[in-house]
Amino acid sequence: MIGASSRAATARHSAGGTVSRPIGADAVQFVGYLRRDGELQDCYAAGDLFVFASRTETQGLVLLEALALGVPVVALAVLGTREIVLPGRGACVAPDDPAGFAAVVSSLMHDPDARARMARAGPAFAAEWDTDVTARGLIAVYEALARGPDTSPADVVAARA
Repeated sequence: MIGASSRAATARHSAGGTVSRPIGADAVQFVGYLRRDGELQDCYAAGDLFVFASRTETQGLVLLEALALGVPVVALAVLGTREIVLPGRGACVAPDDPAGFAAVVSSLMHDPDARARMARAGPAFAAEWDTDVTARGLIAVYEALARGPDTSPADVVAARA
């Protein structure tokens, strides 16, 4: 577990400072805040999977960060994550129930070939979300709309591609 939120502190306190579930106490570490200039990327890259069960993520940035580093993602497809957890793009959608979510994670943890395929696909997909790329796409949409009221929705979609 990474972070310094009150929930992490509460979880750490509730667990007596350690986690002793069947996954093993050494499998979970409460590391606190990580700097974005290397520590955080190292932590992402150390994982076999980036597992994300949030129902309230508005942008999915953490998923893109993991994908950019070649870490396969398992997440719920809600709000901002919906456009990121696409088949064949380095991510896998998990069902919104604990048993189903766990089954997807377990399946991937036992399938290194699937994880390797996902890891190869992730960085190219994450690059499509680069700020320069998305800014150019938005400019193209505005230019298509500026051509006038006869601009069709298809023209706008094509401009973004």
